Formats: sequence, structure tokens, C-alpha cells
Amino acid sequence: MSQIVTLGNTRQRFRIVGGMDALPALLVIGGLIAAATLLGLLVRARSTRVASGCGGDEHQLSVDGAEVTLVQLSSPVCSACTAMRRVAESLVAADPTVAHRELDVVDEPAVASRHSVYSTPTPLVLDREGHVRARLIGAVKPADVRAAVSDAVRALQAPPQDWNQARFVVGAGALSDNTRNDPARVRTMHRGIHESLRGRPTLVVRDGALPPVATARMRRGALRAYSLDGGLNRLVRLQQGDGPAVRAEVTFVIVAQPARAIVGMVQGAATARLHPGATEQSMQDAERTAIESAVRGALRDIEQALPRALR
Repeated sequence: MSQIVTLGNTRQRFRIVGGMDALPALLVIGGLIAAATLLGLLVRARSTRVASGCGGDEHQLSVDGAEVTLVQLSSPVCSACTAMRRVAESLVAADPTVAHRELDVVDEPAVASRHSVYSTPTPLVLDREGHVRARLIGAVKPADVRAAVSDAVRALQAPPQDWNQARFVVGAGALSDNTRNDPARVRTMHRGIHESLRGRPTLVVRDGALPPVATARMRRGALRAYSLDGGLNRLVRLQQGDGPAVRAEVTFVIVAQPARAIVGMVQGAATARLHPGATEQSMQDAERTAIESAVRGALRDIEQALPRALR
């Protein structure tokens, strides 16, 4: 059985299925499609993932003489690419060691495929050797780009590592903010990992590809590689007797590389206290302090945890 339904100025014939009128069915289906589209846009708008230390060698994309190259993957139809270009130009103007290069994904499909580019702009942060230090995915914000470039510059300013003494190399793996998916908090954890582990003679903190000397030591069994997966589990503002405070709790799973085998877990917690009447900016600063302190607490004895994992 069929019936004629008029939609606007168009008359269409639809079959009635199971006794349900076609027009209500179409309205229900249309509503579901609209709701799904809106939900997808909201999720995309709120989601930005900073894939720090994602590795990969793109030396052919780095600019000669630059310590850090910001590679902007753009497309012909990209309203946000112009704004991202202005951010990159401001970074180059502020730091002569930073360079900017823009590529069209239509002209560079291989690069887009290697880095799973599904939206533009997608910025890549490369070091002087062409290693990919960070890839920003999703609704990219200018602050995320500036922070990723600053982290790369800071890491390259660290003193050279003596790989002959190192027994372990540890890098930040898949980090996440489980409280509200805030990329700034993920960056704070990443920075806390590097600052906590830097300067230890038998442990190297490094993201991405390893130099040939380290690769050779790994083949001989003299060096073991691990990544830290996990993140921020809890971040709460408290009101205590002597004033407000912020408490942060983090958990990291120790993953052996390249086998991706879980060999241990570390946890840390810290509380940052403020004076009564603290401003919102002071509360945000205290949140960063609490997160970094919780990361330091979790990683304080990690060198003792790694040998236990090897036995």
C-alpha cells in the first residue's frame, strides 16, 4: 500500500510499512539525522588532541637552519588555515630559531596519509633532525600550537645526553585528561614528565625516534625503552580551614616498547594551597602546580620500578 505525501512543493509516493504513516517516519528519521550531525559537530568543536612525541621522520619537511619547524597542513577550502598562518608567522617573528612551512594536502597526499590528516589545518612540530615532536588533531586552537612549539624549543635546549651511561629511555605516550578533556592539562602533564625525569644519568627522557647510538644499544639489550600511558584522573577544588586548595591525582601505566607490554603502574597525588580570597587566575595556576607536583610524585621512584619490571 502506498500514499502520496506532499513535502513543500514536492509530491512523493511512499509505502506504508507496518501501519506507520510515512510522514511521521520521515520526520523521526530527519530528527535523528539532525541530532547526530549536531552531536558530531559539538564533539569535534570540543575535542583537540595533542599527540606529543608521536615520532616519525620528516626531515625533508624541516627548514634548513631552524631548530623547530612548524609544518602547517592545509587545504584549498579551509577558513581556519588563514588564522593558523597568522599564529605561525607570529611565532617565527618572536623566535628566529622557529620556521614555518605550509603544505597543501592535495599536493602532498603521502604526508597527509602518514599523519592521518582528516581535517585542516593539522600542524606538525618538527625538531632540527626532522623528528615529529607533536601533531595537533581536531579543533586546533592557537594556544595549543604555541605551547607545542614552546615545548619543542625547551626540549632542544636541554644538555646533550650521554647514551653510553643510559639504561632506560622513557617517553610520554598516550596522555589524557580524564576530567574534562583539556589539552592544556595534557601539556602540563607532558611538561611535568620531562622536567621530572630530566638530568638522571641512567634514564633518558625522550619522545619520538631514537638516535642511532641508542638504537644500537637497544639491539644489544643494553638499553630498554618505555612509554608512559595514562593521565589525570582527578582535579578538584577544595575549601579547607585555612583557605582554598586544589588536589590532583594522576596514574601512569609503564609500557615496554616496542612490544607494547604493560609492565607496571605508578600513581601520584598532590595538593596546592592558596590564600583566602584567591582569584580565578590564581586557582588556575594552582591547578597547574598540583598537576606537575602529582606527576613528580608518581615518577620519583620510577627507576626502581623499571628494574623490577625487567626481572
